[in-house]
Amino acid sequence: MTQERQQILEQNDRVFRRVSGKIGLGMIFFLLIFYSLNTVAGVIELGLTETVFDETTQYCIAQGLYIVAYVLGFLIPALLLRHMLKKSKDYRPMGLRWRVPRVTPLLIVGAIALNFAAAYFNSYLVTLLLPFQSPDLSVLMEETDELYEMLLLFLSTAVVPALVEEILFRGVVMTALLPFGGTVAIFGSALLFALMHGNILQFFYTALMGVVLGYVYFRTRSIWCGVLIHFFNNALSVLQQILVDLPDADMGLRWSSLVELLVILAGMFSVFGLLMLHRKRRRPEDSGSFGVVFAPSVDYQRYPTSEKQTLKGFFTPSMIVFVILAGLTMAGTFLTLLALGA
Repeated sequence: MTQERQQILEQNDRVFRRVSGKIGLGMIFFLLIFYSLNTVAGVIELGLTETVFDETTQYCIAQGLYIVAYVLGFLIPALLLRHMLKKSKDYRPMGLRWRVPRVTPLLIVGAIALNFAAAYFNSYLVTLLLPFQSPDLSVLMEETDELYEMLLLFLSTAVVPALVEEILFRGVVMTALLPFGGTVAIFGSALLFALMHGNILQFFYTALMGVVLGYVYFRTRSIWCGVLIHFFNNALSVLQQILVDLPDADMGLRWSSLVELLVILAGMFSVFGLLMLHRKRRRPEDSGSFGVVFAPSVDYQRYPTSEKQTLKGFFTPSMIVFVILAGLTMAGTFLTLLALGA
């Protein structure tokens, strides 16, 4: 390696470390803001019991507060991190153009099926690794019998997370990492995405879903395809919960299992179709929706870094602090689930 090349890599390593440090700081802000807002929403919910509102109104107000807290808990850190990055030459704008490739239906079904398979594998790993019976997560789920409950569940679980989580983790975090290569951007943002969920029992398949969403963003250069995948994946989970909560529990469980089977089968065909298209060298970003043809993608790796410094550069002090805090959150959640499932 020439001395000039070595100097370029060392300079890029410093830029990468600076960007990672800002992202780690942004993730710390996220934890502080997100949990503070949810605590405030919880306190207000407790105070609603002392009001003249009936139970239905109290429930709707409380759920509305949690939705607002969720939105602000992601968008405020996203804006803060964007501002920190925008102040320097490290800033890259997120991809907001409407770029939905024609293979989007295949991507959605394939990604959901992959997530289902990862969830089953994750469940199997949990049963192997835990020396005791894993907690029953159903104790945390509220029954959804009324239409307004279903609508609020759909809004809080499918619509809102699909938008705000993609804005923060793909739109801001991954975009900031893309100049240093697709690999570090996809896997780095996926790791932070999995840690953000704060549940060790879901870590494997949330990380895998983060990789899938990151790869889609890398190929399309727009968050909207990922938003659609994220939305339909979560919406399917809402549908399954509604089916399980039917008066005839056995019938609801059978319908839920049938939905999973159909999605997995459809996902197998979708993955096969995507592989066939890939073999024909037809790239999704080169053929858009509604007859719009997009220009070929540009290599994002403008700042190649040295391989030996990649992990060290990513795990800056602020990033390590975030990982520790997220780990403590996971531990607390796990202990809570154990207590509730006992």
